[in-house]
Amino acid sequence: LGLPQTTSVRFGVASNYLRTWVTTSFFQDDWRAGAHWTVNYGVRYEYYLPLSEKYGHLSDLSFAPGFTSPAVVTGRNPGTLPPSLIHSDAHNFSPRVGIAYRPWIQHHLVVRSGYGIFYDGSIYSRMVANMLDQPPFATASTLTTNPEQPLTLENGFPALSSNTIHNTYAADSNFRRPYAQTWNFSMEDELFRNVILSVGYVGTKGSKLDLLLSPDRLNASASGSQQTSIPNVQQFLYETSGADSVYHGLQVTLRRQFHSGLSISGNYTWGKSIDDAASVGGNGRNVPQDSFDLHAERALSNFDVRDKLIVNDTYEFPFGEQRHFLNRGGVAARIIGNWQISGVTTVQSGMPLTAQVAGNQSNNNGSGAFASERPDATGEPVSLPRSERTTLDFFNTAAFALPASGQLGTAGRNTITGPGTVNFNMSLGRFFTFSREKNLRARFSIDTTNIFNHPNYTGVATTINAQNFGWVTGVGSMRAVTLSLRANF
Repeated sequence: LGLPQTTSVRFGVASNYLRTWVTTSFFQDDWRAGAHWTVNYGVRYEYYLPLSEKYGHLSDLSFAPGFTSPAVVTGRNPGTLPPSLIHSDAHNFSPRVGIAYRPWIQHHLVVRSGYGIFYDGSIYSRMVANMLDQPPFATASTLTTNPEQPLTLENGFPALSSNTIHNTYAADSNFRRPYAQTWNFSMEDELFRNVILSVGYVGTKGSKLDLLLSPDRLNASASGSQQTSIPNVQQFLYETSGADSVYHGLQVTLRRQFHSGLSISGNYTWGKSIDDAASVGGNGRNVPQDSFDLHAERALSNFDVRDKLIVNDTYEFPFGEQRHFLNRGGVAARIIGNWQISGVTTVQSGMPLTAQVAGNQSNNNGSGAFASERPDATGEPVSLPRSERTTLDFFNTAAFALPASGQLGTAGRNTITGPGTVNFNMSLGRFFTFSREKNLRARFSIDTTNIFNHPNYTGVATTINAQNFGWVTGVGSMRAVTLSLRANF
């Protein structure tokens, strides 16, 4: 209809003065248990104090149990909270251990394994950015259209009750820093001279990950009936910790070390990542479709790539100074000598996409405003055979249907396989030496990206009640050639 879906305004404090303390310490040691074993072990401790503002210009929302009785709390009057409005987390110990084993001293085979815990040290900085410039220190408002109060271009910010809380963000005062446990096992051996093969397994488990919730949905009944909004509060996002993830990956690397002017390496990864962190969406504002059923959000991670192959290669032509041919100078050596060609090839499968239902605060549970409501799954396969796939039918749109009014869709997150990537980049260059005494050198190069001009799709429409559902909506950069000349003196 050409009407606004959401409107947002924010202005107020121009400068803020943030304060924090970070204390870290670690212990680490190497133990060589004979000629075959090497053990590296240690522990790290990190204490990150959540950021506060010098003049108390931080604002958050506090609630009674069950997200009732909302009230604004600030850094000026934090009550029982610290000035940062978030309690610190003082239990961030990170043990780490690595083991290398060489079965035979005269052989190149090496077996390695390791385990470690790593905490997210930047999470407080990202959160405090949302707690700044909030009422009462600034004007902030985010509205979503609804039948009772439709937004228009003429009246994008209709007057609200004087008792309405305008804060657009709230943080859990007991937020805990996310952390990841990672472990690996690999074997490396020299198959032939200068040819090394490495095969490894990598696993990672994320805990207490970032999670965004829709407060409206928190007041809904678990049966999925129409929600009742929290009284006297605008729609806002609530950030807490509670999501988790797991990743398993097989990595194979074959490389030829630089010898006789040639080096080449290929790395293939076969992996899978699963999480329930719906908040890590394309627009950064996704919330669970049903906050009472986080298990339904468990699916492939937004960044999951099942197969990925990267090949790097470099070749120096055998002509010119210190080369096999034409190494005594001459006209021919000046023309074809000292050239080098290199390339990077990337082939990977597509990342997953989620079918969505566009809506507003009045449809189903209100999370449609955050692009989090999903359609029903009809049971048909989502992917189309490659021979049937076109730019107007990238996946099987018949696999989804609009849910009944007042009901949540049954389709899961990230059930659509997105477009993959095939890319070849190459470079041809040469060094010129004008004066060895004065170290005057230059390099001329021709760099080409996507040399074969292969179309890589970058966007697919996944909103079921949009006219372009199932269409390819974007394509990557075409072939580009760059000529450059660099002088060193």
